[in-house]
Amino acid sequence: MRKLKCVRPGDSPIEFCDKITAIVDAVRVVQFSNPKGARAAKSQIVQAQKLLRHVKKEVGIKVRSINAACDQRQADITHNFTLGDAAALLLFGAGADRSYKAAKKQDVRYMKSNISSAYSEVKVAVDRALIQLDNMKLQIDNWIASRP
Repeated sequence: MRKLKCVRPGDSPIEFCDKITAIVDAVRVVQFSNPKGARAAKSQIVQAQKLLRHVKKEVGIKVRSINAACDQRQADITHNFTLGDAAALLLFGAGADRSYKAAKKQDVRYMKSNISSAYSEVKVAVDRALIQLDNMKLQIDNWIASRP
């Protein structure tokens, strides 16, 4: 699989997952013994949720840039006339030229689909982490409510 120009090593789905894990692990074990400590722990959870939402926005921006690059590449296939296109047209005719371009476009669509699916898994991981942190906040609220 060929890499698109816009995909940088720092923007890989694995690195986004590492960010998510680091954020969640930072607040996973919260300990408190009084309501003031519980409220402080809850504020840490809220900050972690903000960071996770920011990561999700970064993923969305990355997916949009990948989609734009793939769309541009498909447009280039359609509108640019390369040496390979000329050879196919001269040697095999217009039908072969259309088949050649269709195959190239299909490759771009598969590449776009594979890359986008990895990033959509990252978005699902962010959503799961947000739900997990919401449950932690709810438990803290219940603990605070049960205190006299």
